[in-house]
This record gives sequence, structure tokens and C-alpha cells, in this order.
Amino acid sequence: MAQFKDRFSSPGAEFRVAVSGPLISIGLGVLFMLIALAGLPSAVDGAAAWLGYINLILAAFNLLPASPLDGGRVLHAALWRARGDFAWATRIASEIGQGFGYLFIALGLAMFIFQGSFSGAWLAFIGWFLLQGARAEARYVATEQALAGLRVRDLMVRHPVTVDADATIGRFMDDIAWSQRFTTYPVLDGGRPVGLLAFASVAAVPRTEWDSRRVRDTMIPLDEVPLLTENEKAVDALSELSAPRTNRGLVVDNGHLAGLLSITDLARALEVGRRPAQGQGDRG
Repeated sequence: MAQFKDRFSSPGAEFRVAVSGPLISIGLGVLFMLIALAGLPSAVDGAAAWLGYINLILAAFNLLPASPLDGGRVLHAALWRARGDFAWATRIASEIGQGFGYLFIALGLAMFIFQGSFSGAWLAFIGWFLLQGARAEARYVATEQALAGLRVRDLMVRHPVTVDADATIGRFMDDIAWSQRFTTYPVLDGGRPVGLLAFASVAAVPRTEWDSRRVRDTMIPLDEVPLLTENEKAVDALSELSAPRTNRGLVVDNGHLAGLLSITDLARALEVGRRPAQGQGDRG
């Protein structure tokens, strides 16, 4: 399943990307069908015929006008070009996609209940997938409109409380945690960010190891932390921070820490408008 970080630059660009997949499937389907008709041994033409059939079925399914399938994106591109309104086109394409999702779920359940066909369960699952995908596209546009014009620099926490990577957990607790308790702390080594220290990870360290365990041994390493830039769109940052790995990201400028952004800061912006963050994030 393809996932796009940002919207397409134009309806034509979206159409070209969306139609390329089905065209390749159709081309492969025709090619394998021609091989099957070439009079080769039965084992070869049987496999070729099956591959041709599967590719043509795949192309037909993907061309259904239901988001997030390719056919849904083709429909979205056509609606976008017709009216010039990306949000309206997304809303209509999403509603049609949800309609197909409900239809597939209903047909699948009917097949499973009244015919005892297990393939009905698969059809219902495909309908559920279409339903969730179509809803997600509509939510993305609504979120994009709510965060319109906002950049990471407008919401991030500047000058967050940081921790030295070589400090012990005991020193961190004595010097920082007792007086400035947050859920996460950027970790620096020589002035450069190297990770993110979660207070939950510190709490899991036995007290007997506080004086021997260092912050760098407990932190989330930099390659597992979302790295953002100040000029990045807030809606793109929301997508990155929604990943399961962590819901906080470091804002980095030329290798130096510029700030900290959490999913809570973005959620607050969605609720109350363009109000910059006032703290380091969630208090512990």
C-alpha cells in the first residue's frame, strides 16, 4: 500500500500516479495471456493463464472509484480538476469510498451468513479496509484545514529542558527531575542532540542502579526519534508524530537542537487555534 506524505501538486500529477498501477497490471495481464495462448507446455501456459487472470482482476479491482484505491484517486483527480477545490473533491471521493466499503461489508456478511462462504469474510474485511481508508483521507483534509498556515516553529517548545548524555540517572533525578518534571527530555552530547529521555524509562530503572546507569543507556536513540525542521508544515509533523514509535520529535537546525514538539502541542493547536505551545509538553 502506497502512502504519500503530502498532497499532489496538481490533478494531473495525481491522475498520472493513480493510473500507472492499473496500467501495469493490465499490461502484465495481457502479456501473460498471450504467453498462455502461445502453445507452450501445459504447466507453463497454465501458470501464465493464472497470472494473467490475477493481474487483470487486480487492475479491475483497483480501478473501482473508491478511495483509497487507484480508481478512487482517479475520481478525486477528475473532481479536483472539474471544480478546482481539493477539499471538496476529497470529501466527495471519501463519501463514495465509504459507500463502497459499506456495500462490501454488507455483501460479505450476507455471503458468510446465508451461504456459509468464507470468501464473504474476506470481502467484508476488504470493505472495512476501504471504509477506514476513505475516512482517513477525509480526516487528513479536515486536519490540514485546521492547521493551515501553521509550521513547526509556531508550535514547538523553544529552549526545552535538556539532559547531558553522560549524566547518571541519579544526577538527572537530583538536578532536573525533582524540580522540572516532564514526560520527555532532549539528550545532548557536546551540545548536539543524540536522543530523547522518557521519564517512564527512568522510572523503570531500579534505584540501586541510579548511580551507575547513564542517561545514554536509558534514552531513546536519535535514529528512533522523529527529526523535524522549523519550516516543516504542522500537518506533516502530525503525521510523523502519530507513528507508534514515539509521539514527540526533536526540532533540529544544522545539527543543533532548536526545540521540542509533541503530539499534545499539535492536538492543542487543533482544539484552540493558532496558539503557540507554552511548556515543554506533558507534565509528568
